[in-house]
Amino acid sequence: MRLRLTSSLLIAALAVSSWAQTGWNRYSVEVRNDADAQRLADSDLGIFSCHIHRGRTDIIVGPGEFPKLWSLRMPYRWVGVLPDPRGWDQRPQPATLNYRTQYYNYDQIIGQYEEWRLQNLRYVTRFQIGTSVQGRPIWAYRLFQSTRKRPEEQSFVVNFGIHAREWISPASGLHIFRKLLDGMTTDPAAIKPIIPGTAYYFIPVMNPDGYAYTWSTNRMWRKNRRPNSGGSFGVDLNRNFSKGWGGSGSSSNQSSETYRGTAALSEPESQALVNLVNNISPVAAFIDYHSYGEYVLWAWGYTATASPGETWLRQTGTAMRDGIAGQHAHNYTIGATGPTLYLASGVTPDYMYDRFNAAAYTIELRDKGQFGFILPENQISDTQDEAWQGFRALSQRILDR
Repeated sequence: MRLRLTSSLLIAALAVSSWAQTGWNRYSVEVRNDADAQRLADSDLGIFSCHIHRGRTDIIVGPGEFPKLWSLRMPYRWVGVLPDPRGWDQRPQPATLNYRTQYYNYDQIIGQYEEWRLQNLRYVTRFQIGTSVQGRPIWAYRLFQSTRKRPEEQSFVVNFGIHAREWISPASGLHIFRKLLDGMTTDPAAIKPIIPGTAYYFIPVMNPDGYAYTWSTNRMWRKNRRPNSGGSFGVDLNRNFSKGWGGSGSSSNQSSETYRGTAALSEPESQALVNLVNNISPVAAFIDYHSYGEYVLWAWGYTATASPGETWLRQTGTAMRDGIAGQHAHNYTIGATGPTLYLASGVTPDYMYDRFNAAAYTIELRDKGQFGFILPENQISDTQDEAWQGFRALSQRILDR
C-alpha cells in the first residue's frame, strides 16, 4: 500500500513539474495516423519542423504551454531546451559582413542584392512585385544574359524565406544568385549550365514582415504578420496557394502555425508571387527553399496520388539529390511531398506545377534535426554549396529536356 502511494505521489509530482515547466522546450510527438496529423496541424503549439511527418514530429512548447501538449493526447518525449527566441537582433555581429559565414537581417539581405545590382546593371534588374501586410516592399531580382539572337523565352523562379524562421533559406539565395552572376560576368564555362534564353527570377525574402519579426521578437516565428480576427497573428503563406487550398495539412484555426487564411491567395505576399509568375515568360522551373530535414520534394503535396509527371519529376529529383550528395556527402531524401511526409495543401510547388507544368520543387536544407531552424553559422557555407548543387542539377535537366 505504501509503495503504491509513493509511486502515485511520484507520478503526480512529475506531472505537476511538467505542467509548470518554464522556458522554451522541444518535444517530439508520435504522429500515428491522419487524425493525429490533423490534430497537430490545428494545434496552437509551434511546430519545430517545416512539415508534419508520419512517425515523429518535433514541436515547440513555450512557458506555460505544457497543457496544450497534454491535450493533444499523443505520445511525446522531451528532446531538449531551446534558446530564448527573443531579441536576436541584439546579439553582437562582426564589423565585417560575410554572407558565407553569417546570417543577414532583412535590410542587409536587400542591401547585398542592391550592391550587386548596381555593379551589374547589364545583367540584373529589380522589380517590386508586391507589398507585405505591414507595408514592406516585396522585391524580385531578374538575372538575364541578354542577346539580340536570344530574347527571354522562359523563366526559372527561385523563392526564399516564405517561412520566416528558416534563416538558411535566404542565406542560400545570396550564394546561388552570386554564383549565377559570376557565371554571366566572368566565367560562364565554370558555372554551367546557364540555360540559353532563360531569365532567373529571385525573391530574396518572400515574407519580409515575418523575417524581421524573427530578429526582433520571436526567432521561432513561421507565418506572416496578418492580424487575425481572433486576436492572433499570421497566415502560413505556404498553405495559402490555390491548388488544394483548404485540404489536409492546413488549418482553419487562426492560432495554428499552418493556418491557411480566409481564402486562397488571401495574403499580399502570396499574391506577389502569383503576380510575378503571371507577368513574365512561361515558368519552366521553380524551387522553394526551406529548412529543415534534407529533402528534395515535388508535387503533389495536397494528395498522395501521383502527379502526371511523376516519372520525370522523380528522375530529376534523383539528379538533384545526387548533385547535392556529391558536394559534402549529405544524402537528401527524395519524393512527392504527400506520400513522403504528410499531406500539405496550398503549397507553392503544387501551384506552379498545376499552373505551368513547371519542374517545381521544394528543397528542405540542413540539417536532419540536431539544430533544426537554428542551424549554426559554421554550417552556412556548406549548406549554401548544397543548395547551389540542387539548383544546378535542375538547370541541367531543364537544358536537356
